[in-house]
Amino acid sequence: MHEKISVAGACRLELTEQMPKSACCRRAMLLGMLISARISPDAEITAFYKEIEAAETAAKLLRQCFSVKSEPQPLRRGAHRFWQLQFSSRRLAEQLVQAGEKLDFYTADSACHGCTIAFLRGVFVACGTLTSPEKTYHLEFLLSDSALVPVVSAALETIGAQPKTAQRPRGVGLYFKGSGPIEELLASLGATKTVFSLINAKILREIRNHENRVANCDAGNIQKSVSATQRQLEAIEFLRANGRMDRLDDELRRTAELRAENPELSLGELGLKLSPHISKPGMYHRMNKIIQIAEAFAAEVQRKE
Repeated sequence: MHEKISVAGACRLELTEQMPKSACCRRAMLLGMLISARISPDAEITAFYKEIEAAETAAKLLRQCFSVKSEPQPLRRGAHRFWQLQFSSRRLAEQLVQAGEKLDFYTADSACHGCTIAFLRGVFVACGTLTSPEKTYHLEFLLSDSALVPVVSAALETIGAQPKTAQRPRGVGLYFKGSGPIEELLASLGATKTVFSLINAKILREIRNHENRVANCDAGNIQKSVSATQRQLEAIEFLRANGRMDRLDDELRRTAELRAENPELSLGELGLKLSPHISKPGMYHRMNKIIQIAEAFAAEVQRKE
């Protein structure tokens, strides 16, 4: 049985599938995918990915851009499974170490306008998260090294995206909230399938919210109707118990008797049982009059006591 893939996982896979054609963009994407890699003093680089496809893409880019061979290895941490890519490259390690010193470190002399997009695709594959739109709209790049925040922020601002920052237990988060900014960013990165998925989920969410509002409104109206009927019945029972029903005029007495006999009917339905028929507002006026008479009598009894 295949594991259900998350919205973030589906987005990472979509971006992983978009292999850049130019050499400079492939290099930029690789550097983005290694943005959170561990680098030892002897230039050994270790990167972790949540999907095997991402690890395989990084390995392919390594061979193409730096002639370095490395095979993804499975790694489990508790209930979570990762794919590890481990290799040695002093040249690549030096470039990654310099990342916090040069905002456009991912560009090469022959860089094109697509390098920034390729770099950000790689960064999202390496450390991007995206919540389910059924809950909320939140996209985040979680950077383990605070020195990388200006680098990724500058790349995002280059394509018109303005992230907010937040300190996290495992680093610094560059995040976006709201469906609009997130959809625009993902569209810029080429994640069109994910964008359509978010839009569809948003439509379904709005439909469900509307249905819930209607249901809540109906429930509220029902509760109000039940409470009003209960108040009417209590007033009628009070008048009957104290021998005051006969003192009501014929119209009010017949209305009170009809309500006592049909507690389940609405005012509109009760009005249709009278001859001649009475409108709902007319019935509402009569029932209010009965309640006022009952309350006035109750106040009189209380004063005498």
